[in-house]
Amino acid sequence: FHKKNNRGTIEVHRINGTSLNYIGNVINENFHLSFPFIFNHEDSIYMIPETSEINEIRIYKCINFPLDWEHVSTPIRNISAADSIVFKKNQYWHILTNIDIFGTGDHCSELHAFSSKDLFSSKWTPNRLNPLITNPDIARNGGLLFHNDEIFRVSQTHTFLEYGVGRSISKINSISELE
Repeated sequence: FHKKNNRGTIEVHRINGTSLNYIGNVINENFHLSFPFIFNHEDSIYMIPETSEINEIRIYKCINFPLDWEHVSTPIRNISAADSIVFKKNQYWHILTNIDIFGTGDHCSELHAFSSKDLFSSKWTPNRLNPLITNPDIARNGGLLFHNDEIFRVSQTHTFLEYGVGRSISKINSISELE
């Protein structure tokens, strides 16, 4: 987080025992970046960082690990979304994201899902049950865990005074455009 422009950045640091060595900035943009959700697809590394300041969900591809990334796709535009995570299940890609529908800066209260056959499409279908969760204790994404063919969603809880005061893990039993 840079104090001079009040924006988050994504950086690489090398941990060596008890020392932390700065390697460099990962993506240089003129807007806030955080929550770098990293995933593999077709032998490449991708990242969906939080880009709610510009009202987009963006995908970046790693060109040369760990510092060289390029913007390759904007699956969803005109959305105030935070902490987006993506995974493939049953031939569909699914984005789970936290949307601030009232424009108040609250990305903790609602979890929404979108699906597409193509990861890089700009046409993602909202789940007909959106919002899937309307509980600030479990709505905010924290990541994904995979075990065999099972997918688990990690959630995080924030309060007005503290970030990440709680967390939980839920198994994703079923997901589609309709459920």
